[in-house]
Amino acid sequence: MKIYVVRHGTTILNEKGIINGQIDDELSESGKNDAKELVKTFKDKKIDQIYCSTLKRSINTAKPIAEDHNCPLIEDKRIMEVDFGTFSGKPWESVSSFYPEPNSSEMLNTYNYDLTKFGGESYKDVEKRVNNFIEDLKNAKDKTSLIVTHGGVIRWFYQIILNQQVKTFPNGSIHEFTI
Repeated sequence: MKIYVVRHGTTILNEKGIINGQIDDELSESGKNDAKELVKTFKDKKIDQIYCSTLKRSINTAKPIAEDHNCPLIEDKRIMEVDFGTFSGKPWESVSSFYPEPNSSEMLNTYNYDLTKFGGESYKDVEKRVNNFIEDLKNAKDKTSLIVTHGGVIRWFYQIILNQQVKTFPNGSIHEFTI
């Protein structure tokens, strides 16, 4: 089964260099343009079902594609962004003052974080919920799915499906997998 996984469009906080996490941030003007471009990109592709996280930035990126394909939009909390706890709403550059580890802001973009002591999630928490989503997705045999989600979740798609560790992706980026 083919799946397309898309990172949501650019948000207001993305443009300011602020950690979104599970803050329900809006798309910026650039992000709205990202969504329009995605509609064009997927115009002639077969899409049977569209999933997105429950955060506005994913919903508002996915909605125009769902409307263009006349597909229902299925919101799923399992593909929400990582909960960065107290780091949410803070500038990426300030992470080291809150988490005094070498390369701390880089650590948040890897597979080795444990933010439970900061009111967030561990990488194992995120891996578990994303893996659960992927396993459920496998039941939709012979359907092409589009998933609009977040950078932290897309990293787990790469790890779970391809056994690859990757770092970051631009907003509006498209990733294709076969499961």
